[in-house]
Formats: sequence, C-alpha cells, structure tokens
Amino acid sequence: MKKRDLVELWKLMDQYKGVKNIKFAYFLARNRKQLQPEIESLEEAIVPSETYKAYDNERVNLAQFYSDKLHLVVLSVNLIMRRGGNVIYEPQ
Repeated sequence: MKKRDLVELWKLMDQYKGVKNIKFAYFLARNRKQLQPEIESLEEAIVPSETYKAYDNERVNLAQFYSDKLHLVVLSVNLIMRRGGNVIYEPQ
C-alpha cells in the first residue's frame, strides 16, 4: 500500500466514525489504532524545516525583485503586435 493510499484510507475512515453497526465500528477502531502511528509520522514529515522555510522566503523575495525589474522593462515597451509571425516592438 502506498502512502497516499494510506492517507486516503485514513480520511475515508473519518467519514464513517459515527456508524451505528457495532462490528463495523469495532473494525474501524481497530484499524485506526493500527494506522495512527504511521499517519502521525507522515504528518510530521510533511512539515517543512526552518532552513527550507528560510530558503523559500529568500527565493520568493528574489523572484519578486526580478519580476519588478521585468515589469519596468515591460512598461518601457509601448506596443507589442504580431503581424505575419513577426513581433514588432515600438518603444516610447
């Protein structure tokens, strides 16, 4: 069983928590108890580390800085038209 299948099974078991059939409720409780440690370890693995958060923050800032520069370049171009497959740039 793949880990994503395990997570889907866990979510499916959550939907049937309030079932009234005793045997089925026992089946769910027993299987949830067996799956719980694995699900907890998967949830801990999903949380990104502090170093990754810092890296991602720097990456976003860098992308935003260069997108602002690109925006200034695009503003200097007044008109972009396609005629016959050729791109014509007309600066201000």
